Amino acid sequence: IICTTMNTSFSSLATRTWKLISTQPKMSGIVFLYQFIPTLVFFALALCAIFCTAFVMPRMGIDFSNPNTLEALIVRFANPVSIVLGLVGWLIVILAFLLFQLTCSYLARLGLAHIAQKKKFNFSSLLREWRGMWSWAGTGLATSVYFITTFIVTAVLAVVCIYIYDMLVILPVILWGAIFVFLGISLAFTFPIYFFESKRYFAATEGSRKMVRGRWWKTLGNFVLLGLAIMLVSMIIFGLESGAQYTLSFLPDSLFDSMFITAIFAIGAFVSMILQSAINIIIQLFAILYTFELYRDYDKTPVTKK
Repeated sequence: IICTTMNTSFSSLATRTWKLISTQPKMSGIVFLYQFIPTLVFFALALCAIFCTAFVMPRMGIDFSNPNTLEALIVRFANPVSIVLGLVGWLIVILAFLLFQLTCSYLARLGLAHIAQKKKFNFSSLLREWRGMWSWAGTGLATSVYFITTFIVTAVLAVVCIYIYDMLVILPVILWGAIFVFLGISLAFTFPIYFFESKRYFAATEGSRKMVRGRWWKTLGNFVLLGLAIMLVSMIIFGLESGAQYTLSFLPDSLFDSMFITAIFAIGAFVSMILQSAINIIIQLFAILYTFELYRDYDKTPVTKK
């Protein structure tokens, strides 16, 4: 059914998406940078934590290799004031990082919308529009209302089914899965509508449902093929990574007795993690721009009502 109802060519959409990225390398780089900055910050914080644990704290007499040291720290800071201040501090750091990540994600998607519309922009011009992330986040919450409501209703049905007969619980699970897929496809164009039509919150979700109505299977087919393509790329990357790890397993253990060799492999592993994160971000941005292009196709060819 999916194949026979797909009139929009996946290869054509994918080619157009890649063309948009490749013909505007500077702006695509800005979008990638906005999306990649939180990852770099996270890695930098992780490196700082490792450095402090390995070098700074031992100079302060704190040795985490000694189990008694951890107990001593717990006893030392096990008072209400220290606990409250520690929890508040961690909460502030987590919320600040999430806000920073939310802002960068919004600016990256705004940049993709500009690329799809072939609008010129630069790093600072996108940054000036950071306040739009609040309505963008609100639209995301409006979208999640549908899924949360579905989960609550099916959870109640599951409890009732368990009370009647244990095996009946499979029916609400199947129902939840079907509704989840249906909503996922029906609301797929919520954010393209947000960016291209300036509709917010439930107006954007309603616009997506109307756009998909009458071509739900066609939309599902396009996203299934996109998912398969992403899965293929991910499998290739995973295969290369597994092959490299398998090759390293044949190296003699004595090789790692040298601090220099160990440092080289540690740096290589760190760089590999960054490259893998970068590739995942590129795949994610490609999928978002692909959705924008599919939306533009649908917007140009609305469903004719009989």
